[in-house]
Amino acid sequence: MWFLSLNKNKEIGIIYSAYSDKGRRDGENQDAYFVFRSENFSLFCIADGMGGHSKGEVASGEITKAIEKWLKGLYEKKMLLSQMIFDEFEKVVDSINLKIYKEYNQASICGATIVALLIKNGEYCVISAGDSRAYKVEKGKIIQITRDDVWINESGDERFNADNGKLTKAVGIAESLICNRVTGSIDNGTVFFLCTDGVYKVIAEKELNKIVRTTRKSKHDAQMDAVLEMIKQNVLCKGAPDNNTGILVKCIYGG
Repeated sequence: MWFLSLNKNKEIGIIYSAYSDKGRRDGENQDAYFVFRSENFSLFCIADGMGGHSKGEVASGEITKAIEKWLKGLYEKKMLLSQMIFDEFEKVVDSINLKIYKEYNQASICGATIVALLIKNGEYCVISAGDSRAYKVEKGKIIQITRDDVWINESGDERFNADNGKLTKAVGIAESLICNRVTGSIDNGTVFFLCTDGVYKVIAEKELNKIVRTTRKSKHDAQMDAVLEMIKQNVLCKGAPDNNTGILVKCIYGG
């Protein structure tokens, strides 16, 4: 278990598990994820290349590579405040968006969704664009804390518009991007689950809630691995029609 220092008397232990599976979809896995865990700061990110469009795996890969590069220089800037890091990360996503838009969107659409969880000083920040999701367990129930950036036909009849369900926001598909942002405080035992639509479109929320709640007894990465494996196998048993990726994170107070 890794611990994030809060003050001299308290620290947060971070345990997690992550996976990505191609599923039964043809072509390359267009999902990508990135994990960083240290004593002072942790970051968990998933990017899902836009299916049906050109170079989806390139877009998701560009996102994770840029985040890794940013992290290498993060400590040189000596950012101690959570808000500073959260703001800086959002600027990084803005720069990735512009890079993908200018370099890969000349002849066809190229982009990726993003959902990222940042943890620092007992606070969390979730930044997203697209339909990859972040859930948080509250009072024993899994709650979606991100919004799905998809076009919804308000008439309720999908036959009226072919755009129903299409992404309205993603990294790289437009020159500018305003991400969604959710912040809050970390409580002892707080659990987050990040995933692509290849997971939540296959597993019903009630079933997902039942699986994720089993983390209440988890104290080590290996136990989180076992819970996430249940999710992965559940997707496979239901046909795994799309690339599917998930990250499960639990915060435990110590000290």
